[in-house]
Amino acid sequence: LTNVLNRKNTRIVLVSAAKIVLPVIALIIVVATIISLVHSKNGKDTEAIASLSEETTEGTVSSAVLNEPLEENKYPAVNELVQSFYTALAEDDMDTVKALKDYTNDKEIITYQKKSEYIESYNNLTCYTKDGIDPNTYYLYVCYDVKFKDIDTMAPGLNAWYVYTNDAGSLQIDGDSVTAALKLVTSQDDVVDLYNKVDVEYKEAIAEDEQLNTFLAEFPNEIKTSVGVALAQLEQESQEQTQAEQQTTEAVQETTTETAATEEQPQTQTVNQQVRATDTVNVRSSDSEVADKIGKAQQGDILTRTEEK
Repeated sequence: LTNVLNRKNTRIVLVSAAKIVLPVIALIIVVATIISLVHSKNGKDTEAIASLSEETTEGTVSSAVLNEPLEENKYPAVNELVQSFYTALAEDDMDTVKALKDYTNDKEIITYQKKSEYIESYNNLTCYTKDGIDPNTYYLYVCYDVKFKDIDTMAPGLNAWYVYTNDAGSLQIDGDSVTAALKLVTSQDDVVDLYNKVDVEYKEAIAEDEQLNTFLAEFPNEIKTSVGVALAQLEQESQEQTQAEQQTTEAVQETTTETAATEEQPQTQTVNQQVRATDTVNVRSSDSEVADKIGKAQQGDILTRTEEK
C-alpha cells in the first residue's frame, strides 16, 4: 500500500454479508455466524491485519477512519441511495440496480432476479457509515428486515458496501474488489458488535418461525440451482446467436458471390442478322476461344448471326 493512491485505485467495495458471515442466504440475507475475519483474535487473518495496521493507517485507511465510530443514518444521500437500491432489488428492476452499482456482471444480475421472485420487500433499512478513503466516500453497513412472500416473520439481514461519489456527482455502490482495508475496518469492535446484533436477531427470527427456518435452510440451494440453469441457458442462447450471426454472414457472402457471378455472365440475345467476314477467321464449335475448330470463314463470306452477347 502506498501513501498516495488515486481515487480509482483506492475505491474499495465491501461485499455482501454472505462473504463475511456463513452464506446461508448468499449476497442478500445475513446468516447466523460471522467468519473468522471478524471473530478471530489470532491466526493468519489477524496476523495479516496486524502487519498491515500501521502502514495502512498511515496510507490507505487513516487513523481518523479507524477511530471514528459507526454513525447511524448520518447522510440523507446515502439513505436515499440505499432505499432506491433495495427497492429495485425487491422489484426486479435491474436497470436501476445497474445504474446504482457498478461492475455488475451477468451472474450477479441473474442472482438478484432469482431472489426477487421470493422477496416481497426490504423493510426498516438502516445505514451505518464510516467515512471512506477519499472525500465523499463511505464504508457502509446496511441493516434491514426482509419480507419473503407467503411468510409472516421477517428475516434480519445485513450487507456491507463501499460507496463513492462518481464523476457525475452522484453516490454509487462500488462493485469492484475486496482489499486489506476492508479487513481492517470490518475487524473493528463496533462493526463486529453490529454483526453480532444482527446475528442474534436472525437466530431469534428462525427460532420463532419454523416456516421461515425451513425456507431459509433450502433457499441457498434453490437460488444456486436456478442461477446455474439460467446461466447455462444464457450461454446456450449466446452460442446460438453467434451461430445465427455466422450463418447470416455466410449467407450474405454466398448471395453476394452468386450475384457477382450472375452479373459477370454475358447476356445472350437471339437475332437473325446477315454479317460479312472482314478477315479470315476460325469457326469454332462454341463461343469459347479454345473450342474445337470446325472450319474457317474467308474474307467476304456472308454468314447468318443467330445470337448476340
